[in-house]
Amino acid sequence: AVIRLPRLLVVIAAVAMTGAVQVYLFTDVRVFAIFKFHINGLVLNFLTTAGAGDSLKLGAATLVSYAAAILVVIGWQVLLARVVFYQPETLPRLRRRLLPMVIGLVCLIVVDKAMFAYADLTNKISVLTAARYYPLYGKVTVKRLAARWFGFKLNREKDVVISDAGKTLNYPRQPLTFAPGAPHYNVVYLLADGFRSDMLTPEVTPHLYEFAQHNLNFVNHFSGGNGTRFGVFSMLYGLYGALWDPFLAARQSPAMLDAMQRMGYLFSILDSTKLTFPEFRKTAFVKLADFISDDHPEPAMWKRDADLVKEFHQFLEHWDREWPFFAFIFFNSSHPFYQYPKEFEKFTPVVGEKINYLSEITPEKAMGLKHRYMNALYYSDTLFQYVIDDLRRHGVFDNTILIITGDHGEEFMENGYYSHNSAFDDYQTKTTMVMHIPGEAARTITTMTSHLDLVPTILSRIGCTNPPADYSHGRDILATTPPRQFLFCTDWDTGAIMTETERAIVPVGSGKVRFVEVRNAQNYQPVEDRDAVNKFRPMMLEVARGLSDFLK
Repeated sequence: AVIRLPRLLVVIAAVAMTGAVQVYLFTDVRVFAIFKFHINGLVLNFLTTAGAGDSLKLGAATLVSYAAAILVVIGWQVLLARVVFYQPETLPRLRRRLLPMVIGLVCLIVVDKAMFAYADLTNKISVLTAARYYPLYGKVTVKRLAARWFGFKLNREKDVVISDAGKTLNYPRQPLTFAPGAPHYNVVYLLADGFRSDMLTPEVTPHLYEFAQHNLNFVNHFSGGNGTRFGVFSMLYGLYGALWDPFLAARQSPAMLDAMQRMGYLFSILDSTKLTFPEFRKTAFVKLADFISDDHPEPAMWKRDADLVKEFHQFLEHWDREWPFFAFIFFNSSHPFYQYPKEFEKFTPVVGEKINYLSEITPEKAMGLKHRYMNALYYSDTLFQYVIDDLRRHGVFDNTILIITGDHGEEFMENGYYSHNSAFDDYQTKTTMVMHIPGEAARTITTMTSHLDLVPTILSRIGCTNPPADYSHGRDILATTPPRQFLFCTDWDTGAIMTETERAIVPVGSGKVRFVEVRNAQNYQPVEDRDAVNKFRPMMLEVARGLSDFLK
């Protein structure tokens, strides 16, 4: 038997569903106009938290206008429903047109996705940046497929044409200016993948531990992300990692590196894995393709890392001392599978390198992996020392800002998680951070600091007169006042507002609307207090405003 629903019930359901979609789209347009990004959990959780009105005053006029617009939308849906359901003579015509309309819609979607994928391959910035304006837009890319099956060359930075026409970023907010006569220090970023903070010990990294005693040692330092993409983005741009997508679409390079190019800096960008994935060739180093070395045929990662040291040595040997230089050296031995020469197997027992990661990671297996990781860092420590010694041998150490850190942390089931990109606890977000800054006395800094602070620190030391807010979400890393309330760390579609004791996990991807979850910073267990999220309300608003500061 066919169940026939009352016509009125069908009409109400149709109006409710179509009206809800229209209301969502209308609301999203207004949210985008205010915050410069689409509806997501960060906005909704802020607006639906008790007392939100104390931090964001919408005003009666805004609420009345919004209510009126919603009534117009619903009224329009009612009129359409009346035509469809109460004027039967229109139905045969609608049915005849339905199949062609569906076929046409599918074709439009396929063409749209193909155009976006092609634009991504060929760096058509106007198309890539336009996608940001459409709510719930699904981006389709085929980089790996095109490279593998069609031999498409992905490193096409020279095809990128940067133009202010149609620019979707407000970055930097003001052009950077520099005081005449300021020192142009050399700058060296020296990274080890997943170098978490508790690995700076006499046992694991003896050379760097000794170096830290005579320089600046930040023992409460956090990455801007729990994965490489967002961690490196935060340390080279000084911006929240949640801005990765619009900056990638715009092929926008960091203001700091742009300024260094204008000053005549020379560059050496060395990585033992390809900078195509993550797409640093299309973001941080999009204008520096000629200075990148990331293509290494040697299969052993530890040998590739050793090659980076040799390449940097050659750079120093042939460096024109008339000009300062910027170097970025990224060791990957400490990335899974954690590789190192056999003679560096200090911590045992270890699991085999060919471990099956699809099987369960037991506590015993996790400890064997952690020992591999520690051995890899023990090896990387010798590479750190060689670079430091090389700077001294060439007489440039005292004129160089040297940063030794990790892109993020690494976890081995301490809180029930493995590796990174899965939690915002200290193991995955807290990194080793040692700096040498000319003229700064050795000391240990215990206040919360972030990768976001590196760019403002460097720029201020080479004479930038702009306040950090013009180009960054960070501040001078040696600033002591005002005390920092929180840090912000991101992954693919969530972020964490991080205090000393708690983590508020906030969805930041478009369409992510689940509620804020508060966890303990140390053991990463949920905080049961129902009002725990209330204290994060002003911080959520500050993050939302910060994300919109550099967008148009």
